[in-house]
Amino acid sequence: MTREIRVLHVDDSPEFADLTATYLERVDERFTVETATDGEDGLDRFRSATFDCVVSDHEMPGRSGIELLEAIREERPDVPFLLFTGKGSEEVASAAISAGVTDYLQKDGGTEQFTVLANRISNAVEQRRAREAAARTERRLRELSENTPDVLWMFSHDWSDLLFVNSAYEDVYGRPRAGLEADPSAFVDAVHPDDREIVESAMTTLSGGDEVEVEYRVDPNHDFERTVWVYGKPIVEDGEVVRVAGFSREITERKRREEQLAEERAINEQSLDALDDIYYLVGPDGDLRRWNETVVEVTGYADEELAALNVLELFDAADAERVYRAVENVLTAGSGRVEAKLITADGERVPYEFTGSRFVGPDGDLRGVIGVGRDVSERREYERELERQNARLADFAAVVSHDLRNPLNVASGRVDLAVERDDTGHLPPAVDALDRMEALIDDLLTVAHEGDLVSDIEAVSLRASAERSWATVETADATLDVRTDAVVRADDNALQQLFENLFSNAVTHAGRDARVVVAEHPDGFAVADDGPGIPPEDRASVFEATYSTASKGNGLGLAIVREVVEGHGWSVSVEESDAGGARFVFTGLDRQP
Repeated sequence: MTREIRVLHVDDSPEFADLTATYLERVDERFTVETATDGEDGLDRFRSATFDCVVSDHEMPGRSGIELLEAIREERPDVPFLLFTGKGSEEVASAAISAGVTDYLQKDGGTEQFTVLANRISNAVEQRRAREAAARTERRLRELSENTPDVLWMFSHDWSDLLFVNSAYEDVYGRPRAGLEADPSAFVDAVHPDDREIVESAMTTLSGGDEVEVEYRVDPNHDFERTVWVYGKPIVEDGEVVRVAGFSREITERKRREEQLAEERAINEQSLDALDDIYYLVGPDGDLRRWNETVVEVTGYADEELAALNVLELFDAADAERVYRAVENVLTAGSGRVEAKLITADGERVPYEFTGSRFVGPDGDLRGVIGVGRDVSERREYERELERQNARLADFAAVVSHDLRNPLNVASGRVDLAVERDDTGHLPPAVDALDRMEALIDDLLTVAHEGDLVSDIEAVSLRASAERSWATVETADATLDVRTDAVVRADDNALQQLFENLFSNAVTHAGRDARVVVAEHPDGFAVADDGPGIPPEDRASVFEATYSTASKGNGLGLAIVREVVEGHGWSVSVEESDAGGARFVFTGLDRQP
C-alpha cells in the first residue's frame, strides 16, 4: 500500500497554485495538494495540519518564500522545502541554500515543469522518510542493545578493531568496555585460561566464514565462575568476510541446574539400565519419551530411532490395537497390564508382558504411561512345549489307531482264511503284516518320545517300498502299477508309511477296484488313482488332519503324508490324474545314482 504525500503549495497566484495542484495530483496519485496564496496564510496552514513537503514561490506579499522557509525550519527543520519561483537568481538561490532549502526549481512556463516538480517532491519526501526510518531503526537497536542482558558485539574480520559492544559486556565479562575499545585483543583476557584455546579456535572459524556456537567461562573478578553461551556469524560482502558479529548470553545458573539435573538423571538412568526388564515412559499420544538401555538392546533400534517412533509401531496390527486399548485404559483407570509381541528392528517378535501406571507430572498434568515390560519368551515356550506334548500324545494315539489298522486288518483276514480253509499259505502274509505292525510301533514310539518321524536316511527303491506297502494294505480288487525303478534317499519306514496311507486313501475313496499308479516325475515321483479326485478349492487344505471327502475317512492319513514329506524336506502338491482322480506329486527328492 502506497503512502500518501501531502503537499502544501504557497503561491501568490491562485490560478497557478490550482494549476500546479491539478498537475501534481495527476502525475502522482499519492499526492494530495493544498494551496495558500501568501506566506502568512501558508505558515498558518502548515501549523494547522501535517504536510510531507512545502513548495513555495519566492516573491509574495507579506512574507517571502525564504522567510517562510526560515519560519518553517525553526519549527520543523526536517520537512522538505522546495523553492519554485519564476523570478529566481543566483542571490535568491544562495539565500535559499543558506536557509536550508531542500531543492530549488525555476518556473519555465511549460507543463514539463510540473513533472519535474513532482519528481523532486517525491525524491525529497522519500529521502526524508528513509532517513527517519533509519533513525528510528538505529534508535530502537540502541535501546535494544542497552536493555538486553546479552552482550552484543561486532569486530573487524581479523579481530583487530572493535566496531561495537554494548554495556552488558561489563556486567558479564567483568571488564570495562573502554579497555576493550582501546585494545580489542584484551577480549580473551576475560576468558578462563583453560577455555581460551576454545575461544581462539572459534574466532579463527568465524574469520574463516563459518558460524560458531561455543560455551566458556568468563569474569576474572569472580574466579571465572560465569558461563556464557556465544553465537557468532561472519558478515560476508563480495565473497569476503568483512566483519564478525554475535552475542554472548550468560547461562551460569542454567548450567548449574543442568549439571545437577544431569547428575540426578545419570543416577536414575544407570539404575534403570541395570534392569533386565524394559523401562518406558509413553506419552498420551503414544510417543516414546523415556526408556532404558534394555529397550535399545532388545529392539535393536538406536536412541534417535526410538525417539522418532510411536510406540504402536513396535507391534503388528493386531497387537497394536490391544496395546492402544491398554494405554487408554491405564490413562483412565490408573494402571493396567497387557501382553504383546515386540517387533525388533530385525523383524523378530518377542513376547512381552507390560505393566504400566498413569504418570502425572509435578504440575498435575497427565504425562502418559510409565512402566516395565518383562520378556515372557521362556514362559511362553514352556507353555507351548506343554501344548506340543499334549498334541503329540493326541497325535500319537490317532496315528497308532490309524496306521496299525491296515496291517492289523491284513493279518486278521489272512488268519481267518487260514483257519477257515485250513491253508497255512495265508500265514506268511499275516506274519509280514505283524512284522510291519512291530516296525510301526517302534517308529511311533520314537516319534512320541523324540518327535522325529524321519530319522534314518538311506538309499531306498521306490518300487520295492511301494510294493511292500501295497502288501500291508487291505486292497480288495484294487491294482497297483509301479512305473519307476528310481532309488532315492529316504527313511525306509517313513516312506512306506507314506505309500500305505496314500494307497489306503485311494482304495477308500476310489473303490475296491481302484487302479493306483506310482510313476516317475521330474525331481521326484507321483502317486495317482482313478477315484473321484479332490476339488481344486480343497487341495490347499487336503493335508490337514481334519480334512476328509468321505464319511468313512477321518483325513488323518494325508496329514501323516504331510509329516513324512516335511520330515524329508520334500514338497507335495495335488493335481487331477489322467483318469480324473487324485494325483499326488512329490518333488525335491535326492535320487541315488
